[in-house]
Amino acid sequence: MVSVVFGEVFTKVFPYIAPLVFVISAFAVADQFIDLIRKAINGGGKQSRRSG
Repeated sequence: MVSVVFGEVFTKVFPYIAPLVFVISAFAVADQFIDLIRKAINGGGKQSRRSG
């Protein structure tokens, strides 16, 4: 009984969750790629922006 309800909820919610997960993961990969480029430009030294 519970599995039937879970299946119905999952099939109704999945089309909304799947693109959201895809977009979030794409932003995470892009953020790592941008950090890699920034470190390459800065020569691997300290960041140009001050923290705090």
